[in-house]
Amino acid sequence: MSAVVNGWRSAAGSGKHTHLNGGRGLADALAPGSYETGWDASWNVQLAATESEWDKNLGYGHDHNATWTLTASTNETRPITLEIWYEAHAFCIWDGGFLPSEAEWYCAAAGGSEQRTYPWGATVPGPNADLAVYGGYYNSSPSLPASDCTGVCNIAPVGSVVAYA
Repeated sequence: MSAVVNGWRSAAGSGKHTHLNGGRGLADALAPGSYETGWDASWNVQLAATESEWDKNLGYGHDHNATWTLTASTNETRPITLEIWYEAHAFCIWDGGFLPSEAEWYCAAAGGSEQRTYPWGATVPGPNADLAVYGGYYNSSPSLPASDCTGVCNIAPVGSVVAYA
């Protein structure tokens, strides 16, 4: 956040999977012979210009589902919510990495080459959070409608659900 507020911007073309295809990144299956373009400089206008704008984008102070706080607190083990794609992508570039492509995300979610129905296998997740946390069932009753399962208390801390192999 402070890097962008202080004027840092992702360079055009950065954030590609440079370890692939001789540095050209991911191949575009829909356009043979073309590759991912990386960061587009026109996206810089999507980045917050002030710290208060970043905080607002992350929901601080105005969204009951926001996990971001200005100082370390009880949410430190929860994933950041409400992040916008441009800011997440810029952060990854600033940190020397990249966001996964949609195809990479789906592949990982299906267990890679195993192509499982769910990341843990074929067992359908129930409302008890034994396999997955969804629909606000982390701390709420499964009898509540999903719309009633709101608030940070229903955002599961990272690593709180046992990983199944």
